[in-house]
Amino acid sequence: MKKKEKQAKEKPPKEKRARKKPPKEKQTKEKKTKEKRTKAKQTGTEEEEYACKWNVEHVYREIRIIADCKDCGGKGDLNESSCMNGILDAVSAEGNADVVILSHFVEKQYFSYSLELLKRMAQVMQELSQLAIRDPYKEYFLSNDKLSTSQKSQQKSACEKCELNPHGLYPDLKKTFTTDIQEFYKSLFKTAKKLDKGPTFFCGPCLDTTQSDFVYMFNNLEDLREFIFYRGYNIVI
Repeated sequence: MKKKEKQAKEKPPKEKRARKKPPKEKQTKEKKTKEKRTKAKQTGTEEEEYACKWNVEHVYREIRIIADCKDCGGKGDLNESSCMNGILDAVSAEGNADVVILSHFVEKQYFSYSLELLKRMAQVMQELSQLAIRDPYKEYFLSNDKLSTSQKSQQKSACEKCELNPHGLYPDLKKTFTTDIQEFYKSLFKTAKKLDKGPTFFCGPCLDTTQSDFVYMFNNLEDLREFIFYRGYNIVI
């Protein structure tokens, strides 16, 4: 009798439902995305690996930049430097845009003052890219008749190694502009202090040009700072 009561109290074991696995194609895609992201981080090429895919749509009189954020491997968030760089490239290419849309599972839209800020930031990025084109050796030393072939060769080597060479200086500043604004300003002020100390007498013309570039850049950055304070915090500086 007791055995029967015990058996009655015992509950049948619950059936464990098999957890559904995502389709094989989705698994493969997710795996490749993770592997790609890991590789990008290890090689330091995350920016290039996650180039932003976007298109332009005309809806009535409105020009929309729509970024496809679902398949890029990122989060679709401007806090990510790769995302910010991609959107700034898009805004540079389509300067008349009225709206920027990050199309992810949650859609984000940027317009009015937020879009104006992106356009101003894109302008700074364009200017840094433009400043990086200058080749000091070709511009100031290659056609200088006062320099011998040996001196030109030495000067070319010095230009390539110089930390103030536009080819290395401005791309580095451009990178920190979107990744770490505090580091950007630190590098900017540190470089400004070095501009008065040229490694050789012949570097004068190049340093003068770089100083002019920095004055121009500081003025533009000051305009950007005033815009952020006024539109973001209603502070006039």
